[in-house]
Amino acid sequence: MKKFLIAYTVADFLFNSHLYHKAIAMYKETQVLLRGSKDKLEIVLHYKLARSYVGINELKESLESYRQLLKFNEEVKDKDWYVRAFRGISDVHRSLGQHAHSIFFLRKLLQIVQKAEDKQVAGEVYLKMGDSYHNLCKLDKSIECHNYALKICREIGDKQMEGDVLFSLGGTHRDLAHYSEAIKCLEESLEIFKKFGKCKAEGESYRRLGMTYQEKGNYDKALECHFKSLELMEKHGDEVDVGVSYNNIGTTYNAISKNYEALNYFQKSLAIMEKCARKTELGKAHHSHGLCYSGLGRYAEAIEHQLQAVKILEETGTMFEIGRARCQLGNT
Repeated sequence: MKKFLIAYTVADFLFNSHLYHKAIAMYKETQVLLRGSKDKLEIVLHYKLARSYVGINELKESLESYRQLLKFNEEVKDKDWYVRAFRGISDVHRSLGQHAHSIFFLRKLLQIVQKAEDKQVAGEVYLKMGDSYHNLCKLDKSIECHNYALKICREIGDKQMEGDVLFSLGGTHRDLAHYSEAIKCLEESLEIFKKFGKCKAEGESYRRLGMTYQEKGNYDKALECHFKSLELMEKHGDEVDVGVSYNNIGTTYNAISKNYEALNYFQKSLAIMEKCARKTELGKAHHSHGLCYSGLGRYAEAIEHQLQAVKILEETGTMFEIGRARCQLGNT
C-alpha cells in the first residue's frame, strides 16, 4: 500500500501540472499496484484516468474509463460517483459533437440530483441540456431547459450561473430572430459578468450582442460590440477567441459590402483556426471566406472554401452551421 500511495501522489502531481501523458502512465502503474484489492480505489483511478484522457483530447479512451467507473460503481452504488460519471460522460459526448448522447446522460444525472434535491447541480444540468438541444437545432426545447435553469439559479441566488444562462438564452432567441428578447438577455448577462470581473465572458456577451445587432441591421452597433469583444479577447481570451472576433468583424464588413476589409479580417481568422485546429471555428472561417469571395465575384474560390466548410462542419455535428454552409454552397 505504501508504494501505491507514493505512485498515486506522483500521478496527482503530474495531473495538476498538466503533464497528462505522464499522469496516465503513473495512474496505470497504480492500478497494477492495487491489483483490484478495493473497489472504491479502483473507481477513483478510473475517474482520474478519464479526466487525464480529456486533457490530451483522447475522448474515446476517456469514455472507456468512465464506463469502467460505472461498472465498479454498480457494486457500491455510490450516488456521488454516478454524478461524476454521468456529468463527465455527457461532457465528453458534447465535445465529440454527439449531443443526443450527451442529453441521454444528462437526463440520468438529472434524475439523481432531483431525487437528492440538489438544485445547484440541477441548474447546471438544465443549462448544459439547453445548450445541447440548441446544437441539435431544437430551439424550443433549448429555451424550455434554459428557462428551468434560470428559475433555479434565481431561487438559489446563483448570479454567476444566471449570467451563463442568460447568455445562452440570448443566443437562442437570436437564432429565432427574437432580437428584443436576445438583446435584453445578453445585456443582463453582460452586467453580471462585469460585476464579477469575468472579462472573457464579458467579451463573449459583446460578441453575441454584435451578432444580434448585425442581424437586426444595426451595423454600426454591431461593429462597436465586435471591437469591444476583440479588445477583451486579446487581453483575456486565447488565440481562438481572437480569431472568432476577427471573423465576426469580417462578417459585419461583408454585410455592408466592404469586401476587402472583410477579407482582411477573414484571412487573420483562418490563419488562427488552421493553427489551432478547432474544427467548428475552422469550418466557420472557410464559410466566411466563401461568402466574401462570392461578393467579390470570385466564384471558384468561393466554392472551394464552402466545400471545405461543409466537409469540416459535418465532422462536428453542429447542424445549424452545416445547413448554412450547404445553403451557401448551393447558392454559389
